[in-house]
Amino acid sequence: MDDFEWLISGFSSLLHSAVHAGDKECSVHDLLSQSKTEKSSSGIKGWDPASRPRERLAELGSGALEAKELIALLIGSGCRDLSAVELAEKMLCSVGGDLGKLSEMSFSELSSFKGMGVAKCCALLSAIELSRRIYSTVPKFAFQKGRRPVGVIK
Repeated sequence: MDDFEWLISGFSSLLHSAVHAGDKECSVHDLLSQSKTEKSSSGIKGWDPASRPRERLAELGSGALEAKELIALLIGSGCRDLSAVELAEKMLCSVGGDLGKLSEMSFSELSSFKGMGVAKCCALLSAIELSRRIYSTVPKFAFQKGRRPVGVIK
């Protein structure tokens, strides 16, 4: 059964490559090698490992990443035309780089971006909601000008 699934997957990939090969004539071997090189060089996987958001977060911590990289980690992947980082940057640019405005976007507004499907929108909206809940549990302090906090506001 596993061999059958592998065989079907292989044929599917081959047919997909053939459809997108265009009008030029090429062999099956050309299609397979073209598909492998396209996959390895496109998107974040084609970047230098030291530049990739996941690797940078693991090595340097989350504070070293830009907002677009943190968002890219949440959405996980981009689309055919954009990497996850480029997609995140596009979303941020649409709100002038304001994370507050991004956090107010609705599901339908987020899903209007090419590459933002149900799963990615849900992941981003979930992270935003968790942030809201965490922030709401942090005590707020009353300040007097030029002095230390005088007490917790309830």
